[in-house]
Amino acid sequence: ETHSETHSETHSETQRETHTETHTETQRETHSVSKIKILLIPVGSSPLLKRTKYSLPSSSPWSSLLHFVRKLLLLPKEKGLHLYLGSAFEPNMNEQVGNLYECFKVGEEMQVQYSIQEAWG
Repeated sequence: ETHSETHSETHSETQRETHTETHTETQRETHSVSKIKILLIPVGSSPLLKRTKYSLPSSSPWSSLLHFVRKLLLLPKEKGLHLYLGSAFEPNMNEQVGNLYECFKVGEEMQVQYSIQEAWG
């Protein structure tokens, strides 16, 4: 057995261990945020919801939350609805809820302000 053979075997084992550790960390991260806890907060004269806490899959687009809140409020399509993060930011409709959660979470939830009129802008 030569020095280079021993080095190659050791290098391969190290690569496998590193790959396994990285894979496990990725699984843990993905698993921990598969569902995002959302707190809905009314702004201005927006109707109050009986229930304000919901969960949404992290892979959902922001537009799915908008449609969901619209249904909860029984708003027709022609009636405006705005969803904000940080009391100012209205995300792009294609943005994933999980990505937004990573940037705007408060504790273990994402606080979303909703308004039937433009509140900040």
